[in-house]
Amino acid sequence: AADPAGMKNLAVVADHLVATASRIRATGRKVVLMSPTPESSNNIGQCLTKVILFAENEESCDFQTPSQLDNKAAFRLVDRVNFVIPVIRLDRMICRDRLCDTMQKGVMIYRDQGHLSIEGASLLGREFHWAEAARAAAR
Repeated sequence: AADPAGMKNLAVVADHLVATASRIRATGRKVVLMSPTPESSNNIGQCLTKVILFAENEESCDFQTPSQLDNKAAFRLVDRVNFVIPVIRLDRMICRDRLCDTMQKGVMIYRDQGHLSIEGASLLGREFHWAEAARAAAR
């Protein structure tokens, strides 16, 4: 079903985000946006803790995107401003072929429904060279 009010609100937020980026750039700084993490309605951190404690299959904590994505509007916003503000997409680092991998290289990527664990952020940052990517993308 169409959501005209939601789309209007999304447009307003996008306009404000672009205006904020313009004000930051006016100070001589560059801007890059880090996307939100894909979120699931399940507490992924809790699920992964059970996997570790009870030697369960870690894939049971993975989730499909976009059908199980709880923050679709945030990604619509990112897609809307990407033409003006460069975006580093966490969903492309965590999800492959529409499946979000919540544990990578034995590391819990999430601490809860949508926040990265410290170890998960560290792994993704190293694997995907966040600092270099941010410097290269910023404009």
